[in-house]
Amino acid sequence: VPMKYKHNALPIWLVSDGCGFGMATVAIQGEHWNKSVVCIFFANFLSAQQNYPIHKIEILSGVKSIMRHCDILQGVHFTWVTDNKGLIHFFQQ
Repeated sequence: VPMKYKHNALPIWLVSDGCGFGMATVAIQGEHWNKSVVCIFFANFLSAQQNYPIHKIEILSGVKSIMRHCDILQGVHFTWVTDNKGLIHFFQQ
């Protein structure tokens, strides 16, 4: 599905999730974050990255997602959606 960039275009969502061996991300445009997939990206982590704590894996997944999709995200507002339990635990310590 091609992305629409008009001033009244639907919201853009970047959904990412990381685990011990890699990550997956989906760029979506629609009223809800679980509709109208625009593109999908999967990547494996390097062996050193696989040993990162879970909060760093989630952040790394977000950064890699934004870098991978910078061509469609540049200059537009988007919402990053992630499984943030590891991040919440990290910031509450």
